[in-house]
Amino acid sequence: NLGINNIKGRISRTENRKRALSKNLRVANLRTNRKKKAKGSAPTRRSKRQQGIQADGQKLSNDFKPIPINGGTISHEIEQPKSIQGNVEIDEDGKVFLESLKLQLKQETEENLKVEKKNDIIQYAEELANLKVDADTGVLKLTPERIYSLDLSPASPNVVLAAGDKIGNFGLWNHNIESDSGVFNARPHRKTLSCVLFDSSDVCKIYTASYDGRITQLDANKMVFTEVYSCDEALFDVANDKSTNCLFVAREDGMLSRLDIRSKYKATDEWQLHEKKINTVAICPGKENYISTASLDRSMCIWDVRKMKSPLHNIPHALSINQSSWSPDGKFLVSVCMDNYLRTFDAPYLCSHPAVSKRNKEITPAKPVNKVHHDNRTGRWLTKFKIDWNHVQPESFVIGSMDQPRGIEVFSASGTRIMRMRT
Repeated sequence: NLGINNIKGRISRTENRKRALSKNLRVANLRTNRKKKAKGSAPTRRSKRQQGIQADGQKLSNDFKPIPINGGTISHEIEQPKSIQGNVEIDEDGKVFLESLKLQLKQETEENLKVEKKNDIIQYAEELANLKVDADTGVLKLTPERIYSLDLSPASPNVVLAAGDKIGNFGLWNHNIESDSGVFNARPHRKTLSCVLFDSSDVCKIYTASYDGRITQLDANKMVFTEVYSCDEALFDVANDKSTNCLFVAREDGMLSRLDIRSKYKATDEWQLHEKKINTVAICPGKENYISTASLDRSMCIWDVRKMKSPLHNIPHALSINQSSWSPDGKFLVSVCMDNYLRTFDAPYLCSHPAVSKRNKEITPAKPVNKVHHDNRTGRWLTKFKIDWNHVQPESFVIGSMDQPRGIEVFSASGTRIMRMRT
Protein backbone atom coordinates (compact mmCIF):
# COMPACT_ATOMS: atom_id res chain seq x y z
CA ASN A 1 0.00 0.00 0.00
CA LEU A 2 2.15 2.78 -1.27
CA GLY A 3 -0.88 4.99 -2.07
CA ILE A 4 -0.94 3.83 -5.68
CA ASN A 5 -4.73 3.61 -5.77
CA ASN A 6 -5.10 7.20 -4.54
CA ILE A 7 -2.66 8.42 -7.19
CA LYS A 8 -4.58 6.52 -9.91
CA GLY A 9 -7.84 8.11 -8.76
CA ARG A 10 -6.42 11.66 -8.89
CA ILE A 11 -4.95 11.05 -12.37
CA SER A 12 -8.29 9.69 -13.61
CA ARG A 13 -10.22 12.73 -12.32
CA THR A 14 -7.67 15.08 -13.92
CA GLU A 15 -8.03 13.36 -17.30
CA ASN A 16 -11.81 13.55 -17.08
CA ARG A 17 -11.65 17.30 -16.46
CA LYS A 18 -9.32 17.79 -19.44
CA ARG A 19 -11.62 15.83 -21.76
CA ALA A 20 -14.64 17.82 -20.61
CA LEU A 21 -12.81 21.14 -21.10
CA SER A 22 -11.64 20.13 -24.58
CA LYS A 23 -15.18 19.14 -25.54
CA ASN A 24 -16.56 22.49 -24.39
CA LEU A 25 -13.92 24.38 -26.38
CA ARG A 26 -14.79 22.46 -29.56
CA VAL A 27 -18.49 23.23 -29.11
CA ALA A 28 -17.73 26.94 -28.58
CA ASN A 29 -15.57 27.03 -31.72
CA LEU A 30 -18.30 25.40 -33.73
CA ARG A 31 -20.86 27.98 -32.55
CA THR A 32 -18.48 30.84 -33.34
CA ASN A 33 -17.70 29.65 -36.84
CA ARG A 34 -21.28 28.76 -37.70
CA LYS A 35 -22.66 31.18 -40.33
CA LYS A 36 -26.16 32.55 -39.98
CA LYS A 37 -28.43 31.79 -42.85
CA ALA A 38 -30.04 34.89 -44.33
CA LYS A 39 -33.79 34.90 -43.99
CA GLY A 40 -35.66 35.52 -47.15
CA SER A 41 -37.79 38.72 -47.19
CA ALA A 42 -40.68 39.55 -49.44
CA PRO A 43 -40.01 42.44 -51.85
CA THR A 44 -41.41 45.81 -50.80
CA ARG A 45 -44.55 46.65 -52.72
CA ARG A 46 -44.41 50.05 -54.39
CA SER A 47 -47.04 51.70 -56.52
CA LYS A 48 -46.26 53.03 -59.96
CA ARG A 49 -46.54 56.56 -58.65
CA GLN A 50 -43.84 55.82 -56.05
CA GLN A 51 -41.66 54.37 -58.80
CA GLY A 52 -42.04 57.51 -60.90
CA ILE A 53 -44.34 55.86 -63.45
CA GLN A 54 -47.80 57.01 -64.41
CA ALA A 55 -50.76 54.66 -64.53
CA ASP A 56 -50.39 54.24 -68.31
CA GLY A 57 -46.72 53.29 -67.95
CA GLN A 58 -45.22 56.63 -69.00
CA LYS A 59 -42.49 58.29 -66.99
CA LEU A 60 -43.40 61.13 -64.62
CA SER A 61 -41.91 64.60 -64.93
CA ASN A 62 -38.37 65.28 -63.75
CA ASP A 63 -39.52 67.34 -60.73
CA PHE A 64 -41.48 64.37 -59.34
CA LYS A 65 -40.34 63.30 -55.84
CA PRO A 66 -41.25 59.72 -54.77
CA ILE A 67 -42.33 58.97 -51.22
CA PRO A 68 -39.42 57.55 -49.15
CA ILE A 69 -39.56 53.74 -48.73
CA ASN A 70 -38.89 53.94 -44.99
CA GLY A 71 -41.61 56.51 -44.42
CA GLY A 72 -41.36 60.23 -43.84
CA THR A 73 -42.63 63.14 -45.86
CA ILE A 74 -41.60 64.81 -49.06
CA SER A 75 -39.90 68.16 -48.45
CA HIS A 76 -41.12 70.85 -50.83
CA GLU A 77 -38.23 73.23 -50.48
CA ILE A 78 -38.80 76.69 -51.87
CA GLU A 79 -35.90 78.04 -53.84
CA GLN A 80 -34.68 81.12 -52.03
CA PRO A 81 -32.77 83.84 -53.84
CA LYS A 82 -29.32 84.56 -52.45
CA SER A 83 -30.09 88.25 -52.01
CA ILE A 84 -32.67 90.85 -53.00
CA GLN A 85 -31.46 94.33 -52.18
CA GLY A 86 -31.95 97.85 -53.43
CA ASN A 87 -34.31 98.63 -56.28
CA VAL A 88 -36.04 95.80 -58.16
CA GLU A 89 -36.55 96.21 -61.89
CA ILE A 90 -39.78 95.24 -63.71
CA ASP A 91 -39.89 93.22 -66.91
CA GLU A 92 -41.48 94.46 -70.14
CA ASP A 93 -44.81 92.67 -69.57
CA GLY A 94 -45.06 94.29 -66.14
CA LYS A 95 -44.38 97.73 -67.59
CA VAL A 96 -47.19 97.29 -70.12
CA PHE A 97 -49.56 96.23 -67.33
CA LEU A 98 -48.66 99.18 -65.08
CA GLU A 99 -48.97 101.66 -67.95
CA SER A 100 -52.55 100.54 -68.68
CA LEU A 101 -53.41 100.52 -64.98
CA LYS A 102 -51.98 104.03 -64.53
CA LEU A 103 -54.20 105.42 -67.28
CA GLN A 104 -57.24 103.71 -65.74
CA LEU A 105 -56.58 105.01 -62.24
CA LYS A 106 -56.03 108.58 -63.42
CA GLN A 107 -59.46 108.54 -65.05
CA GLU A 108 -61.09 107.16 -61.90
CA THR A 109 -60.31 109.93 -59.44
CA GLU A 110 -61.72 110.18 -55.95
CA GLU A 111 -64.13 112.91 -57.12
CA ASN A 112 -65.76 110.46 -59.51
CA LEU A 113 -65.95 107.75 -56.88
CA LYS A 114 -69.17 108.16 -54.90
CA VAL A 115 -69.70 105.83 -51.95
CA GLU A 116 -73.33 105.53 -50.92
CA LYS A 117 -73.47 104.63 -47.25
CA LYS A 118 -76.10 102.17 -46.05
CA ASN A 119 -77.68 103.13 -42.76
CA ASP A 120 -80.11 100.22 -42.73
CA ILE A 121 -78.24 97.13 -41.54
CA ILE A 122 -80.98 94.81 -42.85
CA GLN A 123 -80.77 96.28 -46.34
CA TYR A 124 -76.99 95.97 -46.16
CA ALA A 125 -77.25 92.29 -45.21
CA GLU A 126 -79.69 91.62 -48.06
CA GLU A 127 -77.26 93.12 -50.57
CA LEU A 128 -74.45 90.98 -49.21
CA ALA A 129 -76.64 87.89 -49.52
CA ASN A 130 -77.03 88.57 -53.26
CA LEU A 131 -73.27 88.61 -53.88
CA LYS A 132 -71.91 85.78 -56.01
CA VAL A 133 -68.46 84.61 -57.07
CA ASP A 134 -68.08 83.97 -60.78
CA ALA A 135 -66.10 80.76 -61.26
CA ASP A 136 -64.40 82.10 -64.41
CA THR A 137 -63.66 85.74 -63.60
CA GLY A 138 -63.94 85.85 -59.80
CA VAL A 139 -61.20 83.36 -58.89
CA LEU A 140 -57.57 83.81 -59.89
CA LYS A 141 -54.11 82.69 -58.73
CA LEU A 142 -52.55 85.94 -57.56
CA THR A 143 -49.31 84.79 -55.87
CA PRO A 144 -47.38 81.49 -55.99
CA GLU A 145 -47.53 80.92 -52.21
CA ARG A 146 -49.91 81.62 -49.33
CA ILE A 147 -51.09 85.24 -49.15
CA TYR A 148 -50.02 87.16 -46.04
CA SER A 149 -51.19 90.68 -46.88
CA LEU A 150 -53.91 92.36 -48.97
CA ASP A 151 -54.99 95.86 -49.84
CA LEU A 152 -57.67 97.29 -52.12
CA SER A 153 -57.21 100.47 -54.11
CA PRO A 154 -59.23 103.19 -52.34
CA ALA A 155 -59.75 105.32 -55.46
CA SER A 156 -61.09 102.89 -58.04
CA PRO A 157 -64.71 101.76 -58.53
CA ASN A 158 -63.29 98.61 -60.13
CA VAL A 159 -61.41 95.99 -58.14
CA VAL A 160 -57.66 96.66 -58.09
CA LEU A 161 -56.14 94.36 -55.49
CA ALA A 162 -52.55 94.08 -54.25
CA ALA A 163 -51.24 91.05 -52.34
CA GLY A 164 -48.02 89.68 -50.86
CA ASP A 165 -47.15 86.06 -50.05
CA LYS A 166 -44.98 84.20 -47.55
CA ILE A 167 -41.78 84.17 -49.63
CA GLY A 168 -41.82 87.81 -50.80
CA ASN A 169 -43.84 87.63 -54.02
CA PHE A 170 -46.07 90.55 -54.98
CA GLY A 171 -49.28 90.29 -57.03
CA LEU A 172 -51.47 93.02 -58.50
CA TRP A 173 -54.89 92.16 -59.94
CA ASN A 174 -56.89 94.53 -62.14
CA HIS A 175 -60.29 92.89 -62.18
CA ASN A 176 -61.41 95.23 -64.96
CA ILE A 177 -59.39 93.06 -67.38
CA GLU A 178 -61.07 89.67 -67.74
CA SER A 179 -58.02 87.61 -68.65
CA ASP A 180 -54.70 86.42 -67.25
CA SER A 181 -53.18 89.66 -68.52
CA GLY A 182 -55.01 91.40 -65.68
CA VAL A 183 -52.38 90.16 -63.19
CA PHE A 184 -48.89 91.51 -62.58
CA ASN A 185 -46.34 89.49 -60.55
CA ALA A 186 -42.90 90.32 -59.20
CA ARG A 187 -40.65 89.44 -56.27
CA PRO A 188 -39.36 92.56 -54.52
CA HIS A 189 -38.49 90.75 -51.25
CA ARG A 190 -36.72 87.55 -50.23
CA LYS A 191 -38.82 86.91 -47.10
CA THR A 192 -42.49 87.13 -46.13
CA LEU A 193 -44.21 90.19 -47.57
CA SER A 194 -46.06 91.21 -44.42
CA CYS A 195 -47.77 94.40 -45.63
CA VAL A 196 -48.97 95.96 -48.88
CA LEU A 197 -50.46 99.46 -48.79
CA PHE A 198 -51.81 101.78 -51.46
CA ASP A 199 -50.54 105.32 -51.03
CA SER A 200 -53.48 107.38 -49.76
CA SER A 201 -52.32 110.49 -51.64
CA ASP A 202 -51.20 108.90 -54.94
CA VAL A 203 -53.16 105.97 -56.36
CA CYS A 204 -50.25 105.02 -58.63
CA LYS A 205 -47.98 104.13 -55.69
CA ILE A 206 -47.95 101.00 -53.52
CA TYR A 207 -45.78 100.32 -50.46
CA THR A 208 -44.52 96.84 -49.57
CA ALA A 209 -42.90 95.82 -46.25
CA SER A 210 -41.26 92.52 -45.43
CA TYR A 211 -39.57 90.37 -42.82
CA ASP A 212 -36.30 91.12 -44.65
CA GLY A 213 -36.36 94.61 -43.06
CA ARG A 214 -37.02 96.54 -46.28
CA ILE A 215 -39.78 98.83 -47.53
CA THR A 216 -40.18 99.35 -51.26
CA GLN A 217 -42.44 101.64 -53.24
CA LEU A 218 -43.94 100.47 -56.53
CA ASP A 219 -44.45 103.57 -58.67
CA ALA A 220 -46.43 103.05 -61.87
CA ASN A 221 -44.78 106.18 -63.25
CA LYS A 222 -41.19 105.03 -62.66
CA MET A 223 -41.90 101.35 -63.45
CA VAL A 224 -39.66 100.08 -60.62
CA PHE A 225 -39.73 98.89 -57.00
CA THR A 226 -37.72 101.59 -55.23
CA GLU A 227 -36.21 100.72 -51.86
CA VAL A 228 -37.14 103.58 -49.52
CA TYR A 229 -36.16 102.13 -46.13
CA SER A 230 -34.16 99.26 -44.65
CA CYS A 231 -33.12 98.08 -41.20
CA ASP A 232 -31.90 94.94 -39.43
CA GLU A 233 -35.31 94.06 -37.94
CA ALA A 234 -38.30 92.33 -39.52
CA LEU A 235 -41.13 94.70 -40.42
CA PHE A 236 -44.76 93.76 -39.78
CA ASP A 237 -47.00 96.71 -40.67
CA VAL A 238 -47.02 100.17 -42.25
CA ALA A 239 -49.52 103.01 -41.77
CA ASN A 240 -49.64 106.11 -43.97
CA ASP A 241 -50.46 109.44 -42.35
CA LYS A 242 -51.54 111.67 -45.24
CA SER A 243 -51.91 114.74 -43.05
CA THR A 244 -48.21 114.85 -42.11
CA ASN A 245 -46.70 112.97 -45.08
CA CYS A 246 -45.15 110.26 -42.94
CA LEU A 247 -45.14 106.48 -42.55
CA PHE A 248 -45.38 104.61 -39.25
CA VAL A 249 -43.49 101.28 -39.34
CA ALA A 250 -44.10 98.44 -36.85
CA ARG A 251 -40.96 96.39 -36.10
CA GLU A 252 -40.11 93.02 -34.61
CA ASP A 253 -38.08 94.49 -31.73
CA GLY A 254 -41.11 96.36 -30.35
CA MET A 255 -40.05 99.69 -31.83
CA LEU A 256 -42.14 102.05 -33.94
CA SER A 257 -40.39 104.17 -36.58
CA ARG A 258 -41.75 107.33 -38.17
CA LEU A 259 -40.45 108.04 -41.68
CA ASP A 260 -40.68 111.47 -43.26
CA ILE A 261 -41.73 111.06 -46.91
CA ARG A 262 -40.58 114.60 -47.79
CA SER A 263 -37.06 113.86 -46.46
CA LYS A 264 -36.57 110.77 -48.60
CA TYR A 265 -38.10 108.50 -45.94
CA LYS A 266 -35.63 109.43 -43.25
CA ALA A 267 -36.44 107.94 -39.83
CA THR A 268 -37.18 111.10 -37.87
CA ASP A 269 -38.39 109.27 -34.74
CA GLU A 270 -37.97 105.80 -33.23
CA TRP A 271 -39.83 104.81 -30.08
CA GLN A 272 -39.52 101.65 -27.97
CA LEU A 273 -43.22 101.05 -27.33
CA HIS A 274 -43.49 97.32 -26.54
CA GLU A 275 -41.35 94.54 -25.09
CA LYS A 276 -42.06 92.28 -28.06
CA LYS A 277 -42.91 92.70 -31.73
CA ILE A 278 -45.64 95.09 -32.87
CA ASN A 279 -48.08 93.23 -35.10
CA THR A 280 -50.01 96.26 -36.36
CA VAL A 281 -50.08 100.05 -36.17
CA ALA A 282 -53.24 102.01 -37.07
CA ILE A 283 -54.13 105.72 -37.35
CA CYS A 284 -57.47 107.06 -36.12
CA PRO A 285 -59.45 108.54 -39.07
CA GLY A 286 -60.21 112.22 -38.49
CA LYS A 287 -57.89 112.33 -35.47
CA GLU A 288 -54.53 111.48 -36.99
CA ASN A 289 -52.65 112.44 -33.81
CA TYR A 290 -53.90 109.23 -32.22
CA ILE A 291 -52.57 105.81 -33.16
CA SER A 292 -52.99 102.30 -31.79
CA THR A 293 -50.48 99.46 -31.61
CA ALA A 294 -51.15 95.75 -31.09
CA SER A 295 -48.32 93.57 -29.85
CA LEU A 296 -47.18 90.04 -29.15
CA ASP A 297 -46.67 91.13 -25.53
CA ARG A 298 -50.47 90.88 -25.06
CA SER A 299 -51.11 94.61 -24.88
CA MET A 300 -52.92 97.12 -27.07
CA CYS A 301 -51.83 100.73 -26.56
CA ILE A 302 -53.33 104.07 -27.59
CA TRP A 303 -50.79 106.83 -28.24
CA ASP A 304 -50.77 110.56 -28.89
CA VAL A 305 -47.92 111.14 -31.37
CA ARG A 306 -47.36 114.62 -29.93
CA LYS A 307 -46.21 113.07 -26.62
CA MET A 308 -44.99 109.51 -26.89
CA LYS A 309 -43.38 109.11 -23.47
CA SER A 310 -46.29 107.05 -22.18
CA PRO A 311 -49.48 105.63 -23.72
CA LEU A 312 -52.89 107.17 -23.15
CA HIS A 313 -54.14 103.63 -22.54
CA ASN A 314 -52.42 100.28 -22.08
CA ILE A 315 -55.11 97.63 -22.43
CA PRO A 316 -53.95 94.10 -21.53
CA HIS A 317 -55.32 91.02 -23.27
CA ALA A 318 -55.11 87.33 -22.43
CA LEU A 319 -52.92 86.39 -25.41
CA SER A 320 -51.13 87.91 -28.39
CA ILE A 321 -53.10 90.55 -30.32
CA ASN A 322 -53.20 90.07 -34.08
CA GLN A 323 -54.58 93.51 -34.86
CA SER A 324 -56.12 96.73 -33.64
CA SER A 325 -58.20 98.66 -36.18
CA TRP A 326 -60.21 101.91 -36.13
CA SER A 327 -63.55 102.15 -37.90
CA PRO A 328 -63.68 104.48 -40.97
CA ASP A 329 -65.72 107.06 -39.05
CA GLY A 330 -63.41 106.93 -36.01
CA LYS A 331 -66.15 105.79 -33.63
CA PHE A 332 -64.87 102.33 -32.78
CA LEU A 333 -61.61 100.48 -32.18
CA VAL A 334 -61.61 96.68 -32.53
CA SER A 335 -58.93 94.26 -31.33
CA VAL A 336 -58.45 90.71 -32.66
CA CYS A 337 -56.87 88.52 -29.98
CA MET A 338 -55.64 84.92 -29.97
CA ASP A 339 -57.81 84.24 -26.91
CA ASN A 340 -60.67 83.85 -29.42
CA TYR A 341 -62.38 87.18 -28.74
CA LEU A 342 -63.15 90.30 -30.75
CA ARG A 343 -63.33 93.37 -28.52
CA THR A 344 -64.92 96.70 -29.50
CA PHE A 345 -63.89 99.90 -27.70
CA ASP A 346 -65.37 103.40 -27.70
CA ALA A 347 -62.76 105.25 -29.76
CA PRO A 348 -63.71 108.88 -28.88
CA TYR A 349 -63.60 107.99 -25.18
CA LEU A 350 -60.13 106.44 -25.47
CA CYS A 351 -58.80 109.55 -27.20
CA SER A 352 -60.39 112.12 -24.90
CA HIS A 353 -60.05 110.31 -21.54
CA PRO A 354 -56.46 109.15 -21.00
CA ALA A 355 -55.89 106.73 -18.15
CA VAL A 356 -54.59 108.63 -15.10
CA SER A 357 -53.06 106.89 -12.10
CA LYS A 358 -54.42 107.93 -8.73
CA ARG A 359 -52.34 108.06 -5.58
CA ASN A 360 -51.41 104.57 -4.36
CA LYS A 361 -53.77 103.01 -6.89
CA GLU A 362 -53.13 101.12 -10.11
CA ILE A 363 -54.53 102.35 -13.40
CA THR A 364 -57.77 100.60 -14.30
CA PRO A 365 -57.57 99.52 -17.97
CA ALA A 366 -60.33 100.66 -20.29
CA LYS A 367 -62.97 98.01 -20.81
CA PRO A 368 -64.55 97.08 -24.15
CA VAL A 369 -68.11 98.12 -24.82
CA ASN A 370 -68.67 94.81 -26.62
CA LYS A 371 -66.92 91.46 -26.56
CA VAL A 372 -67.82 88.54 -28.84
CA HIS A 373 -66.35 85.05 -29.07
CA HIS A 374 -64.68 84.19 -32.38
CA ASP A 375 -62.33 81.32 -33.21
CA ASN A 376 -59.01 83.00 -34.11
CA ARG A 377 -56.77 79.90 -33.80
CA THR A 378 -55.78 79.58 -37.43
CA GLY A 379 -52.81 77.27 -36.74
CA ARG A 380 -49.60 77.18 -38.76
CA TRP A 381 -51.12 76.64 -42.21
CA LEU A 382 -53.49 79.61 -42.36
CA THR A 383 -52.65 83.31 -42.23
CA LYS A 384 -53.70 85.05 -39.01
CA PHE A 385 -57.15 86.59 -39.03
CA LYS A 386 -57.52 90.36 -39.33
CA ILE A 387 -60.65 92.45 -39.80
CA ASP A 388 -61.45 94.93 -42.54
CA TRP A 389 -64.06 97.66 -42.36
CA ASN A 390 -66.64 98.38 -45.04
CA HIS A 391 -66.86 102.05 -46.06
CA VAL A 392 -70.39 101.47 -47.36
CA GLN A 393 -71.47 100.42 -43.87
CA PRO A 394 -68.79 101.98 -41.59
CA GLU A 395 -70.10 100.27 -38.46
CA SER A 396 -69.57 96.74 -39.79
CA PHE A 397 -66.48 94.67 -40.56
CA VAL A 398 -65.57 91.33 -42.10
CA ILE A 399 -63.26 88.58 -40.85
CA GLY A 400 -62.35 85.04 -41.87
CA SER A 401 -63.99 82.00 -40.32
CA MET A 402 -62.63 78.68 -39.06
CA ASP A 403 -66.04 77.01 -39.38
CA GLN A 404 -66.50 74.38 -42.06
CA PRO A 405 -67.01 75.04 -44.87
CA ARG A 406 -64.67 78.04 -44.81
CA GLY A 407 -66.27 81.44 -45.29
CA ILE A 408 -66.31 85.13 -44.37
CA GLU A 409 -68.23 86.46 -41.37
CA VAL A 410 -69.76 89.93 -41.18
CA PHE A 411 -70.06 91.59 -37.75
CA SER A 412 -71.49 94.87 -36.57
CA ALA A 413 -69.49 97.07 -34.22
CA SER A 414 -71.92 96.10 -31.47
CA GLY A 415 -70.66 92.51 -31.70
CA THR A 416 -73.64 91.05 -33.56
CA ARG A 417 -72.87 88.63 -36.34
CA ILE A 418 -74.84 89.92 -39.30
CA MET A 419 -74.27 87.00 -41.61
CA ARG A 420 -71.82 84.41 -42.87
CA MET A 421 -70.84 84.22 -46.54
CA ARG A 422 -69.34 81.19 -48.25
CA THR A 423 -68.81 80.11 -51.81
